[in-house]
Amino acid sequence: MSNAIDGHYFKDAEGITQGPLTKEEFDASKVKGRIKPGMKAWRQKNGAIFLIQVQRHYTIGKIFSLASCGYAVELSMITCSLIMILFVFNQPKMQEELAQGSRRENYFLLVLCLLTIIMTIFSIRTTMGRLADSSSTIIAGENLV
Repeated sequence: MSNAIDGHYFKDAEGITQGPLTKEEFDASKVKGRIKPGMKAWRQKNGAIFLIQVQRHYTIGKIFSLASCGYAVELSMITCSLIMILFVFNQPKMQEELAQGSRRENYFLLVLCLLTIIMTIFSIRTTMGRLADSSSTIIAGENLV
């Protein structure tokens, strides 16, 4: 880091150092989502290195924005769907019908159910990330190292 040119730097998700960037380029990368909370970022000027702490801050105005409310509704609908799928498969009537069905049909139904649950969990994870992004801002602050 000490032999680098003055500017802003950060390590991306793959651990590759990006920079030197101007202040405007660094802020644009932050807005585009290339710099996320917890990533290592720093600024170098005249041989001095300043650590940049990247944090997520939630604000009331963004939490109750139209996009955030939409993602919250989507998240609740997906979660309710998952709960209902699990509820239906645990009902005695469904268990009775599964016991009467052929083994091949039961395996096929089990595979479909497992795939649905896995895809629903990934969908919940993605929607939670979108909800966090839409209801918060990324703040960067410096400390002298």
